[in-house]
Amino acid sequence: MSWSDDYIGIPEKAHGRDRRGLDCWGLVWLVHANELGIDLPCHSDDYRSTNALGELDALLSSDVRRHDWIEVPGPGWFTVPLFRTGRYASHVGVTVDAQHFLHVTGGSVRLTLYSDPVWRCRLLGHYRHVEAP
Repeated sequence: MSWSDDYIGIPEKAHGRDRRGLDCWGLVWLVHANELGIDLPCHSDDYRSTNALGELDALLSSDVRRHDWIEVPGPGWFTVPLFRTGRYASHVGVTVDAQHFLHVTGGSVRLTLYSDPVWRCRLLGHYRHVEAP
């Protein structure tokens, strides 16, 4: 049993920040708070909807690529993979191990292989928060 099992199946909800529903940043926010004790910015009021890819791109690019995050060469526990959707960097998840990441897709939180062809070609990089172990 992994810490990630507690998150699988949580429903998708725009601007969601608790176990009743999460969006992709909400998952990153909740995992960092619960598993690592790191208080990330909530961002629940910083974009209109998860369909506003340009807004999410600006938000994620400025947050994940700013001084609180360090780009790392590959996946490690609790690193945040950043993915593009179309031409925008607009999706994040949380690495569980070298082969799997958690993310919100298809209506709920799911565990996905990095080798999945849908996500493998969209990966832009991995980031670790400066306070993470």
